[in-house]
Amino acid sequence: MMLSILCISWFLEILLIQSCVALVNRAKYNIFKRENGNFVLVRHGGHALDIPDLETIKELGFDGNNATLISDEQLLLFKRTEKVPSLKHANQWADEKMRVVADRIYAFDPANYWVESHYLIGHGTQLRSYNPSMLRLQNGRILFCWRSTDYDSQVLFGWYHLHNHTITPEPSIKIQNSVVLKGSKSPMQDDGRLIALNNTVIVTFSGVFDKLLIAQMYATGIYNEVTNTIDFAKDSSKMFKFPENQKNWTPFIYKNELHLFHSLNPVFVVKANGPDPSAVDDNNQNLLSVVTVSKLDKVLNLPWDGKLYGEHLRGGTPAIMLRGKLFSVFHTQTSFINGLFTYFMGAITFCPEPPFQIHSISAVPIIKKHLYDGPWDTKKINYVLYPMSAVVEDASEKHIYVSMGYQDKNGYLIKLEVDGLFDHMELVNHCDGGSGGGGEVSGNVSSTV
Repeated sequence: MMLSILCISWFLEILLIQSCVALVNRAKYNIFKRENGNFVLVRHGGHALDIPDLETIKELGFDGNNATLISDEQLLLFKRTEKVPSLKHANQWADEKMRVVADRIYAFDPANYWVESHYLIGHGTQLRSYNPSMLRLQNGRILFCWRSTDYDSQVLFGWYHLHNHTITPEPSIKIQNSVVLKGSKSPMQDDGRLIALNNTVIVTFSGVFDKLLIAQMYATGIYNEVTNTIDFAKDSSKMFKFPENQKNWTPFIYKNELHLFHSLNPVFVVKANGPDPSAVDDNNQNLLSVVTVSKLDKVLNLPWDGKLYGEHLRGGTPAIMLRGKLFSVFHTQTSFINGLFTYFMGAITFCPEPPFQIHSISAVPIIKKHLYDGPWDTKKINYVLYPMSAVVEDASEKHIYVSMGYQDKNGYLIKLEVDGLFDHMELVNHCDGGSGGGGEVSGNVSSTV
């Protein structure tokens, strides 16, 4: 009797697998729809991806109406039998760990200053804007840029409407790369960050060539208020020659010049130093060398718990002047589960004059629990919050807006109340009278700094 039951169970399992394998197929993928409405994309011999919405399914080239409906239990059985690694373990152990971490963060900072948040909308649907940046121009209009979803990465531009959180794309605004590599190709544009110098718009971005990060770049364009256009001249793209390429530079303006934090802690600030005389291609005048403006020792006892939330403070938003200090939102990456990475973000201020030492920092990450729940980003990363820009709401400096990429899929915007945010930041250095970047001071940051 027991043998008969096992045989029937085995036979039904084979039928289930066969029915799953024979379904909608595109580029060796099958698509399934769970009972809870979420989609799952499975590649044979590869991995499974949780897909959050029908719009994403369509952009991937699948017909969601033809997805096969199965239950979570059947899907887990399919994954076990076919040895397709799930993004989430059946017992959700990593999510339980994340909830414990979130509760610990909330105990220190419930983020009551987090006023509101929105997905960014374009063409009537959630905009797959990846890491979006925005900039308020002198006439009040908000310029917006984001990373293209095309295979060849490109920074796209549009206008952001604050009243309804929508973006109107503006295809006429483009960065025309003039830095040529290997004789004919320009590097692709990745993760553009917007910053302004009077009526000049500066976009810093990562240069990518053959899928490899090769350099930090920037392009300058002149905003014409009459025609509402920005002209990025073809020779405006510049590439920094720098021995340590990475994509998390933090740009800021000091004395009408573009400066960049290459590192936040230790503070390492550079600026362009003119054409690089060692450039191999004599025809390429857009390869720049850099000069060090400030390089400080690492602050070892920051209030931020690096062992728990990530040791390496990575660049995020451009550093803007906010209540007399350079303000930025950074991100970190940590692994509280072996082999699974989580991204957090926090706020940091720097003294506005060289050597730009750290003034204050968030004691714990800035979070809302709903952003650390749901489908994971990949099987190696569960949650990604990637801050890209900060815009002051008005002259009162009461609120700021922070744009970020969420789960490497959607643009997201949050509104923060500055007083409450500053009340939950810890003072590191005074900026007056020769602290020299080394003196540690306890206590919260006053909202009037």
